[in-house]
Amino acid sequence: MIENYPNERRMHCETGVLVNMLEYYGYNISEPMTFGIGGGMYFLYFPWMKLYGFVLPVLRSKPTNIMRRFTKRMYIGYHEKSYGNNREKAKQELDELVAKGIPVGLRVNLVGLKYLNDIGFDLDYNGHHIAVIGKEGRDYIIADIDEKLPNDDLVTLDETRMSLVRFRSGIAAPHGCMFYIDPLPANYAKTVDLKSAIIEGLKEACRNMLSIPMPWFGSKGIHFMANGMRKWEKKHDQELIDLTLLWYYRLIEQAGTGGSGYRYIFADFLKESAEIFQSEVLADSSDIMRKAADCWRAFTVDCNRYLNKTGVTLNEMADIIDEAGNNEYKAFKKLKNDFLKKNK
Repeated sequence: MIENYPNERRMHCETGVLVNMLEYYGYNISEPMTFGIGGGMYFLYFPWMKLYGFVLPVLRSKPTNIMRRFTKRMYIGYHEKSYGNNREKAKQELDELVAKGIPVGLRVNLVGLKYLNDIGFDLDYNGHHIAVIGKEGRDYIIADIDEKLPNDDLVTLDETRMSLVRFRSGIAAPHGCMFYIDPLPANYAKTVDLKSAIIEGLKEACRNMLSIPMPWFGSKGIHFMANGMRKWEKKHDQELIDLTLLWYYRLIEQAGTGGSGYRYIFADFLKESAEIFQSEVLADSSDIMRKAADCWRAFTVDCNRYLNKTGVTLNEMADIIDEAGNNEYKAFKKLKNDFLKKNK
């Protein structure tokens, strides 16, 4: 087993795994920085992408994309592999890397993670990230930074369950996805161009949230979602509406970091970047993004209130989403026009 591998609780599983790997190799950086540089900000509300008959909002970039983009922009050696349905090869290559003392990240489904299932969390979600840092017999030793766990202790998962969580079917099926990074040179922190990486992350966030022309993406997509909700009572029966809002609550607030969580993390990224660049524009954009995050949190609270019949209406909930969209548009427009144009 790898000794002295960091495993403290983090805000978000993907950035948490990445931050811990970097710390193990001697480089300290915050989660908000990895999220922002890695282009985590995104929104999609596609009418034909449905689960159980309802549309799912996508509030962050595709799982594991943050890893790919961050390591590319920070000039870190990154290796990733998926296996289709070849479970034996996936197991063999994971075991080989772990035996060499290399911490290996995996993208897995929450169903089958016994240590989380035992505390009542078993959502069918294919975007959770963990790190494997050893193996004893048939049990993998896992560093999982999920805040639902009671402490920072390492956990274990046997080979059978590991195969299950690595090869769960469904949306964004992981297909055994694993990844790891190369050790960093001793002078890495002094040589890396952090400002350029931040700018590249901001450019991608602005493209994702402002420049994709279809109405389902970015800030436009947030308003598209709100407008759709206003029509639900005419188009859907109450059972489907209730089920949809239940899933929104679970996916936006309970699964991983959630919609509001990603926005809070991005706001913190802007705040840290403001200090690095000594930029009032970045600081102001951070404040606006925090308001958007507050709206997403209020929306998930109202999902719960609606399900408990406490008087909130779909129109009122749609108004909150519209407000979130307005704030996100304002923040990214400010970043694009008042910061990026001056920092090309």
